[in-house]
Amino acid sequence: MKYFFPIFRFREFFSNRRDSLVGKSIVSIIDQIALSATNFGVGVILLKTISLGDYGRYTFFFSLLMLIVATHGAIIVSPMNVLVAGKKTKQTRDEYITALLAVQFLVYVPFVILGAAMVFFSQFIESLRFEYVSMGALLLACLGTVFREFFKPVFYNRPKAEYILWIDLIYVGVYLSLFFSAIFFGRIQWEFVYIYMFIAAALSGLLGVVYLKRSGYLSKLKNIRGSLVENLQHSRWILPSVIISNLSNYSFMYLLIFLLGDEEAGLAFGTRLTVMPLLLFMLSWVKVAVPHGSKLRETQQYRSLNTMLVKSTAIFVSGITVYGLAVYFFRVEISNFLFAEKLGSEIALIVLWLFYSAVAVFRRNTTIGLQILKEFKLLFYLNLIFTSIGLVVGFALVKSLGITGSILAMILTESTLAISSGFFYSRKVRILARQNIKPIEDAFPNGVA
Repeated sequence: MKYFFPIFRFREFFSNRRDSLVGKSIVSIIDQIALSATNFGVGVILLKTISLGDYGRYTFFFSLLMLIVATHGAIIVSPMNVLVAGKKTKQTRDEYITALLAVQFLVYVPFVILGAAMVFFSQFIESLRFEYVSMGALLLACLGTVFREFFKPVFYNRPKAEYILWIDLIYVGVYLSLFFSAIFFGRIQWEFVYIYMFIAAALSGLLGVVYLKRSGYLSKLKNIRGSLVENLQHSRWILPSVIISNLSNYSFMYLLIFLLGDEEAGLAFGTRLTVMPLLLFMLSWVKVAVPHGSKLRETQQYRSLNTMLVKSTAIFVSGITVYGLAVYFFRVEISNFLFAEKLGSEIALIVLWLFYSAVAVFRRNTTIGLQILKEFKLLFYLNLIFTSIGLVVGFALVKSLGITGSILAMILTESTLAISSGFFYSRKVRILARQNIKPIEDAFPNGVA
């Protein structure tokens, strides 16, 4: 029967390859298509149903959400990506995962109560209603998202990548159900979108806990301090690097809001919606590439690591080229679809965002290489130097060219980071290949400061 029904053949194909880069990439692609389509659809609907000013505020809060999630990633997820692969026994791996999950809950529960209280009491304080609802909703959305993201380095490092897909599909289903219910009842408010996000992420995160238990990854709670110290040895450099990188990505929007107002920021990030699927695919690739590359690092397969990064760069750039041509040929239709009124500059901005996404591919893969080699201290200094230069140049460009200047500044920052990180990655790999040794963590000779 399985020869007549493609789904059985696909399951057989996938079950034999689910721990391979191809298998995990297939899951990641399907997963990211679902997440990208959801974020894109919600963004477009909000852009067409609320004012540009409100959309600018929604986007500003989304940037804060991404910053907080990235901070969590620097402390928990990024170190897990490179450390889980190095756990030699099941016991040490399970104790490590269980300890970090316990830390999540110790932080998660009090702040969930705080966020819910802020939203609840806002109903009784008219003068502070907007501030309480928006900040409480943001806090809840952040907590839900970091809870859901915790499981990705665990299951991408083990042949359970399909669990990630189910977790995110539950998230998408609940999130969209709540969102469209609000539209149906005519009560769509951008602040409450973040509350829907929290509810969906919390429910899908609970499914992740069930999968952890079913997979036998949970063990007796012990060595919380040791697991945190191990993570902090890396995160003390990852955290400032991630904060600087995110500030680089979003500080140009902050400049737009400060210098030109909410509507200009809304226009800038409204046009950015056209490339958001590409940018989200790259984020999804990081979640697969770093764990897989860490396994290659542990076995000293540096040539395979290079091949993985070069091939993925070529695939992404080819995809962006095809996508960019499609966007260019249908630019008028896309502009009319996204914006209710003709603004005049949106087509040029869309083209600039396409150039930005192409440059971002090179920067993303070179920094992936440095992350895999545990060069977090070097990444911090590169981000600090070139982001600072980009912000100074960006301020001048925004003052003189407005939205166009902000995107050009982002392209400049990404380009310089790509070139510099690519140089240092190639140099490090050549040294390691000649010595035929594993990376030495000389960045942390004295442990955590």
